[in-house]
Amino acid sequence: MHLIETPVTAWIPVRTVIWRDRIEASEAALADIREALPSLVPIVRSGLSDVEAAIAEPPTNVRKRLSGSILVHARQVDFLRIKAQYILDRDTFNEGNPDRELDEDLFSAMAAMHLGEAIDTLLMFSELSHPGRINTAQGVVVTPQGGNASVRAKNCFFQLWHPEDNDPTWPAINTLVLQDVLSWVKGTSFFTNALAVSRIERCLAAFTQMVHLGPRREGETLFRAMQSLEAFYCDGTGDLRKQLADKAALWVGRWEEPKNIVGHLYDMRSKFVHGGAKLRYWSDNADPWEEDEKHMRSFEHAVSLAARLVIATLQRCVTDRIHDIEWSYAVATSRLDA
Repeated sequence: MHLIETPVTAWIPVRTVIWRDRIEASEAALADIREALPSLVPIVRSGLSDVEAAIAEPPTNVRKRLSGSILVHARQVDFLRIKAQYILDRDTFNEGNPDRELDEDLFSAMAAMHLGEAIDTLLMFSELSHPGRINTAQGVVVTPQGGNASVRAKNCFFQLWHPEDNDPTWPAINTLVLQDVLSWVKGTSFFTNALAVSRIERCLAAFTQMVHLGPRREGETLFRAMQSLEAFYCDGTGDLRKQLADKAALWVGRWEEPKNIVGHLYDMRSKFVHGGAKLRYWSDNADPWEEDEKHMRSFEHAVSLAARLVIATLQRCVTDRIHDIEWSYAVATSRLDA
């Protein structure tokens, strides 16, 4: 065994909240994530140890790299610094890669990449533990030898935790412990397989796609959210609209509105997927909200409801430690003999 190691540091710009009624919740969520990272990073990626996380000011060269984000430029971020040691067994690497030399450049690049991937994963699952409260710009990971990697920006569905007028408030969502979320995820095939197979795993896979879509991609967000919901609630035969509405009411509770809001959500999904709804052009030639505010408001409501229902559905799986589910309809009758 021949162990080699290097320090590695990530810098993540975390968006600060300017609305007074949201500051406390956002700061508490960031504190929770910061406290969880030292124990969770080594679980997500082996070889990383001695992890520390803190809010700090980046050095000038790092800040310059991050200044491409308008949030960083406008000073609307706090910088989350994650420091770790990356350790690799050179002998094991050489045995698995006989045709590749492990030089300093490759080793430092691996260190940066592994820490970046761990943070990507944990930020993604923060939307399941702390919905609507962790929003980051693109981050960087560096080593003293010059290794570097990027950490993807992570957007949040802020309406989930801070609903505005007419935003959906059903179903109820909660704050979970990120460690509990990761423990549940480890019971799925997320860390071992490329393809999700079981009902709950397919629901989770679509969620992971949904979280990384980002702003101005509401249509794709709706598609992934509905994909997640149909994977969890629907079988391939029968009335999918009714299945989604009936089973969602059983799993996360019934809504208070008199109309079938889940059925309406399915109708919106169908119009969008099959081209029956108004669709945005790729270009920015005009503002769709100025052209048809009523349609855009209805569409935004559907996206928010779909994302909320996905989060609530998976949160119950985490809380109840459920990794598989089967749906069935059953009826038992009896009658008195004449």
